[in-house]
Amino acid sequence: MNSFIEVRKRGKNGKSLVFLQCTKKNFNPFLKKEEQCQFMVRKDHFNPDSKHQHIFGGIMDYFGQKLHDNINNSQFEEVLFRFIGKKNISISTIISQEFRDLLLFIYKNGCKYNSFEALFQYNSRSVLTKDFINHSEMNRTKFLKSIRSPCSLCVDAGTVGSHSILDIVLYCYGKKPFLYQTIRNFKGDYNSYFNSVNQCLSNLNEVNIKIVSIVTDNLRAQVKALDHRDQNSIMKLSENTYIKNIIRVPCQCHVLNLAMKDFFSIESNSHVIPLSIRIVKIFHKKIIKRALQSVSPSFISTRWKNIFDIFNWVIIHRQRICTIITTSNRLIQEIIQEYKDDICEFLFGVLPDYYLLVHHYSMLIDIMENDSCLACYCPMIYSSFFSSLEETSKRVLSNNPSELAAEFISCIKNRIQKTGNLDLLYFISSFTIQGRDYIRKNFNFGCDLRDDDIATNVQYTLFSISEPNEKKIINFVSIDLQELIDLSQMIDSRHVNEDDDDESIFIDNQQSENTYSDDVYEDDPIENVDEEEFVQESINDFNIFEFGNSFLLDYYYNEGKNAIETSKIIDSYVNWIIKPIQDINPIISSINDDHDLWPLMSFRSDYGELSKIGKFLLLVPSSEASVERFFSHQRNAIKFHRYKTSKKLEEARMYHVSIE
Repeated sequence: MNSFIEVRKRGKNGKSLVFLQCTKKNFNPFLKKEEQCQFMVRKDHFNPDSKHQHIFGGIMDYFGQKLHDNINNSQFEEVLFRFIGKKNISISTIISQEFRDLLLFIYKNGCKYNSFEALFQYNSRSVLTKDFINHSEMNRTKFLKSIRSPCSLCVDAGTVGSHSILDIVLYCYGKKPFLYQTIRNFKGDYNSYFNSVNQCLSNLNEVNIKIVSIVTDNLRAQVKALDHRDQNSIMKLSENTYIKNIIRVPCQCHVLNLAMKDFFSIESNSHVIPLSIRIVKIFHKKIIKRALQSVSPSFISTRWKNIFDIFNWVIIHRQRICTIITTSNRLIQEIIQEYKDDICEFLFGVLPDYYLLVHHYSMLIDIMENDSCLACYCPMIYSSFFSSLEETSKRVLSNNPSELAAEFISCIKNRIQKTGNLDLLYFISSFTIQGRDYIRKNFNFGCDLRDDDIATNVQYTLFSISEPNEKKIINFVSIDLQELIDLSQMIDSRHVNEDDDDESIFIDNQQSENTYSDDVYEDDPIENVDEEEFVQESINDFNIFEFGNSFLLDYYYNEGKNAIETSKIIDSYVNWIIKPIQDINPIISSINDDHDLWPLMSFRSDYGELSKIGKFLLLVPSSEASVERFFSHQRNAIKFHRYKTSKKLEEARMYHVSIE
């Protein structure tokens, strides 16, 4: 039984109050003396039958005393900085909220323990690793059980360290993408994709997680195994309904990257990529890197924004580039003279003509790769992108901006029709309010839709560029052309007597291997570029009703609906597109979030079944960029000194990266 003594203290109102303090004492190893339990309660609130936990000053009092003795906290900094230096801890780790939470927990809870060993018991490496893995697996199971809404899978293969892997990411709208599974020693063929994803779907079904879509790029092995239209896919060969109705949506970022390659494959633009590669090689020379005090991005063909990164790097460092062009350093001048034509062509020709295009392309990628961007908004985003690029290109200082913009837009349109599954994107988009209005406005249905039925107040402003930003872009592109022309003339005048008529400054592959000691190319770990790419036939005279009819027939046939029931659902979809909003449900016009639309429509008997598929289709992401980000996290977690990291430990690390 605990004993108490009475202690008198003044309350906030100045009135004297009687408290009871526990008389339990304990030896403090830090202060080297006994101290009394700090538990105290007002006498009039005291319950003799209740129990309390003894509270001693302990660590808190010890460090509190030291802080008062030395206000600048130098002793703590000494320990902290030794920890950073000895264990090669990054500064970002030390200033992170997670590290502060750890210190705060020790600070607040240290006083409850009689010794530091009780707070943090010494463990061997193997014991701590086992505890860490068990803790992560337990919390991972809890997280999966907490998922209630349908999800999508984002799938891609790559290389991390010495391992060929397949990452399967669980995308649940409104939550951070979750790395569900990493498969090592992945072969990347049809059977590998089929068996791995099929087993994953079965496992998810066992924990009652419904998958509505799979997002992949356009490698033929992926399409053959995972596309719902392919006769050899999981969906066609499966006996399970929950798999049959899963749809595959192409990653729009990958589609755009292919469109960029198509654009630079056109004969009039084919010089840009080789020239950019040569410029990168020049700026990767050791003496140039030292002079610039910066390293340009390497050329990686499968990295979505790579060409923009190179262009932007040159523009950001243009002043230093101009400085080294005019330097008196003999070695630098020899390099400049050897590659002067490349440098001048890139600065005077390529940058002014193409920077605006790749800048807009980069903005489009930024939107598409955002985790909150959904496939249902892609058609409107593309439409806005085309309008903005056409409008802005007319006002930019360039010789032929409109022609280049038209070519670029044409390449994107062709690519999203061939490999972007544009018909499916339109169908998914039609289940949103804006998408419905966009389709009503831009497609011929073979019947009259009154203009006043079509929403005219929808403004697509994702790519609208304000005047100050546009001027900034123009200034970036022009880079004071007269200044660069003067520099070019200066370069020519320095070596007017040089005979270089027969010498080509263009570098072929054989020369580049011997000329440059620095490795400019990097093996891309994201995509197996040797695999054949799947290309769909282009779409002619797309009919939303014809596609919707076919899609809904297949979907509800798999659901076990008879012909009459399916016919009613198709009629509901046609009415959703054709009828004015006021005739469907006047409340719809006041809805701000499309995800509130179909839960509301589910209460209508004529739209009840259609609302089920509507809710699912609005959960599909526009890209599998989340997988690419996990590749980066995995490479950071498995450095060269961690190549022996076990699969379970890697998964435990990635769990903590995945959770919010």
